[in-house]
Amino acid sequence: MPRAGGARVTGTAVALESAEALSSALGEGLTTSVDIVRQCIATIDRLNPLLGAVVHVDRGAALAAAQASDERRARGLARGPLDGIPATVKDTHDIAGQPTTDGHAAFATRVAAHDSEVVARLRDAGVVLLGKTNLPAFSKDGQTWNELFGLTRNPWDLERTAGGSSGGSAVAVATGMAAFDLGADMGGSVRTPAAWNGVFGHKPTWGLVPQTRDPLRPENSGLPLDTAIDIGATGLVARAAGDLALIMHVLVGPLAPDRRAWTATLPPPRVRDASDLVVSVLLDDPFVPTSRETRRVLEEGLAALRARGVTIVEKPLPRPVPALCELFETLSFIGLSGTMPEAAWRERIASLEAEAEAETESESGLGGVGWLWKLHARAAGMTHREWLRLDESRRRLREEWDDYFSDVHALVTPVAPVQAHPHDLDRPPLERRYDNDGVLRPNLPDLRVWPGITGVAYLPSTIAPVGLDDAGLPVGAQVAAAECDDLTAIHVAGLLAEAAGGGSAPPLVDEPIRSASVK
Repeated sequence: MPRAGGARVTGTAVALESAEALSSALGEGLTTSVDIVRQCIATIDRLNPLLGAVVHVDRGAALAAAQASDERRARGLARGPLDGIPATVKDTHDIAGQPTTDGHAAFATRVAAHDSEVVARLRDAGVVLLGKTNLPAFSKDGQTWNELFGLTRNPWDLERTAGGSSGGSAVAVATGMAAFDLGADMGGSVRTPAAWNGVFGHKPTWGLVPQTRDPLRPENSGLPLDTAIDIGATGLVARAAGDLALIMHVLVGPLAPDRRAWTATLPPPRVRDASDLVVSVLLDDPFVPTSRETRRVLEEGLAALRARGVTIVEKPLPRPVPALCELFETLSFIGLSGTMPEAAWRERIASLEAEAEAETESESGLGGVGWLWKLHARAAGMTHREWLRLDESRRRLREEWDDYFSDVHALVTPVAPVQAHPHDLDRPPLERRYDNDGVLRPNLPDLRVWPGITGVAYLPSTIAPVGLDDAGLPVGAQVAAAECDDLTAIHVAGLLAEAAGGGSAPPLVDEPIRSASVK
């Protein structure tokens, strides 16, 4: 951020700075929270009609919160580095007095009575809550579209998806509508959009960050269950690795009444100097082939990291990729039941019969649509005892991963085998296909394999923007670390992005905005 001669910092560039840089400028008196928030709102007004990332903005409340932050800072009472920093949250998290629709028409008029726990923690830290970002209904798609708010477009190519389900989150951050965003992630819902929009994303170690929404909401409300979802986590989207660390320090910790007995403190990165860092790499697997362009960009980024003194190794995973994917797809399907209202879950189970009809002989093998349908059908009728057996397998896997990270500090993989694909809204998810070097492959399970194999074992993983492919689309890498070593994953992701030169803003931000009537 320019600070020559101590001049005030204003203008469009403010909205594209990291939260760390904005916090520094606030501390030095080079800008105010009100100025930053006004610029974010101006960016929303300019870009959101085209991109569809933000679905609700509470301008009055945001400006009042910014003014209060500036007054605290003037009295020397700033609440921390995030005081006065503007953020949005995915429209699954409750902000008191604002709508929470989950992207579904049935909840179009619902207004949250209370902050969710994570939102309350941000508010207590002085974060200015701008509003809500778009998602597919109940977060149940890898693209971001719903009947209430329409389509979220990728700012790098308007004809391509922003990813999902936290697509609005990633687009808002990538274009400067907010400094950061709280999303949610089970099978890549934060990580894939972050990669496809050229920003940082983080899925925390499961259980470190609360998932609950409105603690005072009555039971049997017809809303998705208000409980911790297996594998799922509150995810973060930001423009810098350091921002992710700042946010994590605010969010980690138990819910009441557990706070009477224990607290949570994140351990620092295991190593800081690049010359001491050992990173394992797996960029491809026959189960989910990585496209040539994706691999090229990732290899170039890793070469830049190696040039800085990092030791790169290829250590076999604890279990084969197909076995890890099978465990994820089975357990995550059960976990999905908690993210839907009862009626929607029953409809999902009924749809399994229709999906069975879509099974073809050519896709019934390992990794095919038929294979995936069988896993989900098995999960739908699973007894608690059967689930316990799977959970036992996962417990052993968690121990295997802990041993894996005994002599390496992080694991780098792709996030997805390709970059953002064209919008594909006319077919249900199991009928969608994407182009991978001229071969049409099923979107599912392919597009959630890499996020799933780390998420199923509760590992933290961070997305690092690495560079652009030959079509000018962002490519991201997934950096995983041992359980609770979130700051290690974040630190390594920051080193990788810095070495590779990733993380630029989409050109659209500085271009004249044309009509929003994009098909």
